[in-house]
Amino acid sequence: MKSCSPSILFIGGAPKAGTFSLFSWLTQHPQIGGHRNKEPKYYADYIDNGIGIRRVDDFDRYIKYSDASVGTSYFIDASPCYLRCRTTPERVSRDLASGRLDRARFLFVLRDPVDRAFSNYSMDVKQGHQRMPFIDAFEEDRRAGLEQGPMRIQYEYYWASCYSSSLNQFINTLGFDNIKVIDFAELQLNPADVCRHIEEWLGLTPYRKYDLKPQNESFKLKSGMGRFLYQSSFLRVVRSALVPEWMKERLKPFFYAQPDAQQWQEMRRTEQEQREAARLELAKYFQDDMNNLARMGYSFVSNWPSYKQLSE
Repeated sequence: MKSCSPSILFIGGAPKAGTFSLFSWLTQHPQIGGHRNKEPKYYADYIDNGIGIRRVDDFDRYIKYSDASVGTSYFIDASPCYLRCRTTPERVSRDLASGRLDRARFLFVLRDPVDRAFSNYSMDVKQGHQRMPFIDAFEEDRRAGLEQGPMRIQYEYYWASCYSSSLNQFINTLGFDNIKVIDFAELQLNPADVCRHIEEWLGLTPYRKYDLKPQNESFKLKSGMGRFLYQSSFLRVVRSALVPEWMKERLKPFFYAQPDAQQWQEMRRTEQEQREAARLELAKYFQDDMNNLARMGYSFVSNWPSYKQLSE
């Protein structure tokens, strides 16, 4: 497959909406390959913010490090920043027209915007990137995006939770049939059904041996060496270039503190209280975007807590 035009299944967002789990599950299918970097970001108009994985900027290297092989119908590029990238649809469209790509399909997982923003914030706090209170960090992120442009901001709280405009651009450029949108709540509750629907959408042979264990849970970094290894900008570049995703997962217990059941329950309760307190103030920022999504036919939006709060 690497010797001819590849077919790519993009998992293009949103961040902290189950994209890593979906990547891990779908790459178990014998007709789907992954990518060594998981988030190569080749098609991103992306300015690295010092936190995420740097983009692969050479097409040959982009294809070389895919796990596509004989018998594979697609390989997955799971770069959740694509949902915010204004040039991604056009760049993919040009490569399809030129024959550089054979097929391109985009999966997007959408999550209640306040829940998604808080999950992103919580991860940044645990990994030592963020010290501000959530609402203050959210407001700063929003202001920075207005002043500098959404792709130049350091964090992903407000702008990565705005979906409708970007989705319209993907649909208008690549066609509705090449875009599939999934509700995060449905992915959590019925992952087997979601994978089956994706198989049907892609025209793949049904696969019934998925290990549907959730992936990429956010844990707090251990002190000292763990923080150094995971917060060093230089070492992040080295990890993204040299260490495959499966190895990163196996190394996590050495650097992250794994909470026991009681600690996990308490942590979840505290986070839920903080999130619900913030929702009262922040949901209003997403009212127009959620209404646009509902008008586009994504009825699951009406089940989002932030949508319900504004409808009361």
